[in-house]
Amino acid sequence: MRGIRGVYLVQGKDIDGDPVFTLRIELPDGREIQLTHLWLHNHEALAKNLDELAAYLPRGEMKILE
Repeated sequence: MRGIRGVYLVQGKDIDGDPVFTLRIELPDGREIQLTHLWLHNHEALAKNLDELAAYLPRGEMKILE
C-alpha cells in the first residue's frame, strides 16, 4: 500500500494531568507513525506544524487519548 491517509494532532495527558500533544501520520492500513516521540505542552506550535504539513498531506481529525 502506498500513500498517507492523514496527518493529525494527538492529545494526551502528562503526569500532572495537563494536556500534551504530538503529531502522527496514519497509513492506509490504519497503522500510525509518530513524527516524534516527544509530547509537548505547546499546542499552538504543533498546530502550526500541522497546518504546514496539511498543505502537502491529507489532514486527519485530532485524536484525544483517554
